[in-house]
Amino acid sequence: KHARYRGIALVWTAIFLTLMILLMGLSLDTGKVAYNVHQLQNAADAAALAGARIVKVEPPDVTRLQTHVIGLLNAAEGLPVWLRYQDLFVQPEPFRDETNLDIILGRWISHLRQFFPTLDTPDAVKVIVRRADGPTTDAPALTLVFGPIAGVSTANASRMAVGWNNAISGAGLIVLDTD
Repeated sequence: KHARYRGIALVWTAIFLTLMILLMGLSLDTGKVAYNVHQLQNAADAAALAGARIVKVEPPDVTRLQTHVIGLLNAAEGLPVWLRYQDLFVQPEPFRDETNLDIILGRWISHLRQFFPTLDTPDAVKVIVRRADGPTTDAPALTLVFGPIAGVSTANASRMAVGWNNAISGAGLIVLDTD
């Protein structure tokens, strides 16, 4: 009876070690993505605050450009944060939230805690920072180290912030959008 179970410890050790390596890889990839998402949030906050500082005193083109420049000063996964520049000066209708824009001017309604896109006396700037697979190659999805073992080599991530200028002096306040 004892001879039947010889070598079973080796099999269980191999299974256990394989599972441990997979779990360690999963935790490392999760930590890497969480760190990069934190960097994306910092970039969105900085860009939104930069836009909010000048949104009341500068024309929309200058506000979007300044927001874009501050976004480029930040990085995630070693690549500059890219806010879609080809649509930078386009917000076609005053009351429409374009899904292909990363910088949107509008108004923050504090009692509703909502952002409404508008070019009619804007007091807030909404910034969406993305790292995703898609038509733009300037902001590729986040790469995973151990993910290819499971057939997943990238992870999409995005963060959003709304900078609100509620003072005449131009001082801004970051309001994180909860949507």
